[in-house]
Amino acid sequence: MASSQSLLAELANAVAVHTQRIDGYLRDKALPLPSFAADSPVDLGLPPELEQSRLAVLEASQELNDLLQGPKDLLFNHHHNQLVPLKLISQFDLANEVPANGEITFGDLAAKIGVDCAALTRILLLGISHRVFNEPRPGVITHSAVSKLIADDSRVADWLGANVDDMWQSAEKTVEALVKWPSATEPKQTGFSLGYGTSDSFFIELEKNPERA
Repeated sequence: MASSQSLLAELANAVAVHTQRIDGYLRDKALPLPSFAADSPVDLGLPPELEQSRLAVLEASQELNDLLQGPKDLLFNHHHNQLVPLKLISQFDLANEVPANGEITFGDLAAKIGVDCAALTRILLLGISHRVFNEPRPGVITHSAVSKLIADDSRVADWLGANVDDMWQSAEKTVEALVKWPSATEPKQTGFSLGYGTSDSFFIELEKNPERA
C-alpha cells in the first residue's frame, strides 16, 4: 500500500524523529549541545545507535534541502568560488593569525599578512557565510568551531592545504587532461600533471617532494 505521506513530509519527519533522539540523549547525559561557536565539541561522541540517527538526519536533511531548492537553484548553488576562502586561510595560516580566544579587525588582520583589507574582507565574508570564522559585529572577526579546529589540529590544517593546493589544482585540470589524453593509459596523463606542469605522476612527485606527502 502506498504511503499517504509525501516525500517532503517523510523527510521532514525523519529529521524531526532522529534529531529528537540525539537531543534527548545529549540532554539526559548533560553533554554539550552542538553549535557553531569556537568551543563547540569537535565530536558528539554518540553511541552507535545514535550515530545512525545522526547519519539519518544528515542524509534526510540534505535530500530535503535539495528537493526544496528545485533543479535550477540546485544547479546554480554549486558555486565555483567556495574554495577561495579556504585557499586564503591555508595560504596565510589565518586560523593562527586570529586570536584563539579573542578578536581582530579585518584591517589589522590584513595588515598582519600584507594584503588589501577590502579584498581580504570580501573573501573571508564568503567563508563566514559557510561557518568558517565569525563576524560578531561589523569589521571584527573571531573563531568559529571550524576555524578553531584548523588552528588547533595540524592534521586538519594539512588536510586543508592538500585539498586547496594539490587536489584543487589537479581537479580543475581533470577534464582538460581527458581531452588531451582520451584513453589516459599512463599514470602521468592526469589533471595533476597538467596542473603542475610535470611529466611525472602524482606519486612520483610525492617521492621527489616528501614534505608534500
